[in-house]
Amino acid sequence: MAKMNKTLTYAVLWLNHQGLDNTKIAEELSLTDKQVKGVVDKIHIAETQTNSIPTTSSPVGKIKSKDLMITESASRTRSVAIMTQQASSLNDELKKKGSPKSDTQNGIFRPFKK
Repeated sequence: MAKMNKTLTYAVLWLNHQGLDNTKIAEELSLTDKQVKGVVDKIHIAETQTNSIPTTSSPVGKIKSKDLMITESASRTRSVAIMTQQASSLNDELKKKGSPKSDTQNGIFRPFKK
């Protein structure tokens, strides 16, 4: 019965991945069934925890160009928005479809018309 170290742990995991059962792994590496079962159970618990990563989904409906931009920064103190190709093409389509509003047709907003 040997003390578990990283080399033995990796060996147990590799042999388990190759399809050997716990008793054959224990015989091969001169370990007890309890040691092999502990290593295999740890890895199965870790796999189930990593497979249950919470995900988010965007709302179904109208996609805004803001949703297609990259807005994360490394420092988190200064925010930067990077326009992606999809956001740019969406903006171009919206410009083609949209009609100018009467108040801003000339580019100047005049709240009080004379």
